[in-house]
Amino acid sequence: MKDVNFLDWARAELCRQGKNIKGRLSFLSALSLIFRTEIPSNVASIHQERLVSPERSEILKEEWKKLRDGFENSRPSNKKEFEEKQAFLLRLRRAVSWLGRAQQMERDVEGTDKDLDTQFIFLWIGFNALYARDPNEYLYRLAEDQIEKYFRNLCSEDAKCRIYKAIDGNISKEKIRSLWNNEFVSRDFWDKEMGIYKEEKDRPLPEPLSELKTYNILCCVFQRLYVLRNQLMHGGATWDGKLNKGQLLDGIKIMHWLLPVFIEIMLESPEEKWGQWGKIWYPRVKNVGIEGDPY
Repeated sequence: MKDVNFLDWARAELCRQGKNIKGRLSFLSALSLIFRTEIPSNVASIHQERLVSPERSEILKEEWKKLRDGFENSRPSNKKEFEEKQAFLLRLRRAVSWLGRAQQMERDVEGTDKDLDTQFIFLWIGFNALYARDPNEYLYRLAEDQIEKYFRNLCSEDAKCRIYKAIDGNISKEKIRSLWNNEFVSRDFWDKEMGIYKEEKDRPLPEPLSELKTYNILCCVFQRLYVLRNQLMHGGATWDGKLNKGQLLDGIKIMHWLLPVFIEIMLESPEEKWGQWGKIWYPRVKNVGIEGDPY
């Protein structure tokens, strides 16, 4: 695998794909399936760079438009079905818009002076748009319950194991373990610091990080990211502070890798299952908004 001829061939194949981002990602995904974590780091880094590219969100935006156009051309007559499907499309449009802005920030600013706090917030808003359900749904009033329900649905639709492929690389796993081992984004650590006793503890990170444990890996990672989200959104951190820079860097990378995959899976989910993602917060109000644009 370390043979220079292989690396030359891989680079040549990527160059042949040119601006065809889908082709590049498909090629690298195929390598991942064949060689798993043995892909050379310099080839894997090209893949990771593409995941963060603003072009990725543009591709997702175009895929969303195709889905929307198909829906508009064959609107269901059943009111409940119509509202569920329109809500699903609105959920995805919101998520893609915030992902696109975060990816643009990642690429626009060179060096180490990036606004990490804002970039993480944009990514979290995009994720929130994907998972959040109407809080009036009794079983899913807590954000943690909504997130776990979302991951159950997501993993059941991930027939191509794309989530694990995004995780299955030395770079990705290193970031996940780094975030997990950071006590400052551990709910248990802060409960102890504040003298709060809870019977429910953080779920353990499954080891090894295998394909069969994708759901548990996601729950563990986003449990940590949720603590980081709370620190930022509830004034528990200083803007551009040094103390939380490590967890921000890890969190941003992980979300840049995973959010596009989440959106892809949802875009390809069968139309008859669009209702499983639940009612959205702040749905479009009739006759309010830009004329001709219900999304």
